[in-house]
Amino acid sequence: MADLDASRGRLHAVARAIRRSGASEPLAGQVSGRATLIRVMYWWQVKPGREEAFAAAWGEITRWMRAHAPGACGSLLVRSADDPHEFVGVARWTSRAAWEAYQASDPHAAELLAHTQVMRATSERSRPPAFFEEVSDLTLRGEGEQADGD
Repeated sequence: MADLDASRGRLHAVARAIRRSGASEPLAGQVSGRATLIRVMYWWQVKPGREEAFAAAWGEITRWMRAHAPGACGSLLVRSADDPHEFVGVARWTSRAAWEAYQASDPHAAELLAHTQVMRATSERSRPPAFFEEVSDLTLRGEGEQADGD
C-alpha cells in the first residue's frame, strides 16, 4: 500500500509540474525528432458489483472515439491491485487541442450516449483528468501490434 501511495504521489507531482510549467497549448511538440502525443489520465471509483458493466461501456466508448473523434488514438484501462473499485484510464490523443475540441463537441451517436450513461451509472470520477506529454512508448499494443520506433 505504501508503494501505491508513493507512486500516486509521484504521479501527482508530475501532473502539478506540468500544470505549473505553463506549457503552451497544445502540448504536442517534438521529442527525438517526432511529434509528441499526449496522454490524458482519468480516475474512477466504480460501484461494487458494477465493474464488468463499467469496463464494457468504457471499451465501447473507446472504440467509438477511436473511429469517430479526430485525434483520439485509443486508451488503456487498468484497475488497482489494492482497490478493485478504483480504475484508471489512460487515453492517447494527437494533441491537447484535439482533446479539447472533442470535449467541446456534442456527439449525438445513440450508441455513444448509451455507453456513457452506463459509465455514469456505474462510477464516479474520483479526480479531474491530468495531461501528460508522451516521451516514449515501449509497450505492445492491446491488439497485438508493437509500438512503433521507440
